[in-house]
Amino acid sequence: MSLEFKCSRCSAPLTYTPESIFSVCEYCGYVYWFDEGARVNIFAAPSKPREVIISSFWSRMRMDRDMGRCVDMISIEDVYGVYVPLYISNVNVDVEWIGYRIERRRSGRTVTASRVTRRGRFNTDIRHVYHARRHAEEFGLIELCERVKGFNSYVALESLRWDDVKAQVLNAEYSIGEALSIIRDDVEDRVRDDVRMRERLHGFYYYSCKADVRDVKLVLAPLWIITYRFRGGMFKAAFSGFDASILKVSEPVFLHQRLAYIASSILASIAGSILIIATAIGFLEASLWIPILFLAAALTGAGLAAKSISDVREEKK
Repeated sequence: MSLEFKCSRCSAPLTYTPESIFSVCEYCGYVYWFDEGARVNIFAAPSKPREVIISSFWSRMRMDRDMGRCVDMISIEDVYGVYVPLYISNVNVDVEWIGYRIERRRSGRTVTASRVTRRGRFNTDIRHVYHARRHAEEFGLIELCERVKGFNSYVALESLRWDDVKAQVLNAEYSIGEALSIIRDDVEDRVRDDVRMRERLHGFYYYSCKADVRDVKLVLAPLWIITYRFRGGMFKAAFSGFDASILKVSEPVFLHQRLAYIASSILASIAGSILIIATAIGFLEASLWIPILFLAAALTGAGLAAKSISDVREEKK
């Protein structure tokens, strides 16, 4: 539920929720803190003007292999920008692990399995970005977090010219204390998954990851959303405001794409069926990987079939 009160500097209306830790006035940039214990320095990534974002949108559409052929049938319905609060930090991780993977060897028709132990230790720095909102539903937000990792030209919030901003500022809902705990857990989980995939492990005997979160900044990053109409349908395109680059776009599914999805779905289903038949007649040795591969083929076929009947597809950049 959103509540409203007035800015103490310019008397403009401020909107906040019970979970907000601060609110930024969209008219003068004044920061009103609801949780004094969560007060931190706030930085911002200055946004390109609205006209630059629109120009980038049309350039993207003209360059697209499918949309470029019918760009004259596109009309922009809405353009709006928001500043999304993000916690950006550098995390030093010290990791030590002992794991295992199952290796199978074939000798004629006999397959033997052995458990191979692997171990490792490393220390590295990771740049981490996490949104400061409990309900992160903005289109393109995940992609914006990834793009921000390579951006360093932040400025103090007070130095922004608010007459030029003309964008809503979304309230942060995680305090710095909550953010530190979330960042540690998130980094530790990601590093463990990376080790498991890189080493092709089936499990761990021992895993230790010490995450030291350093240099945490609360940064307002600009996200622009363009809603456009094409042949009666409504679609969206998300752009990072600091460099006007495309993050994510939804587009119509054209006939040739629909046919490609259908063909790929059929091929995935056939591959799964061949796998089961080959196992049943003894051509392939039965193992745990057979049902897993069959399930993967079935899920792939189902996903492609769903795309073939959808009117919207999404592309990430």
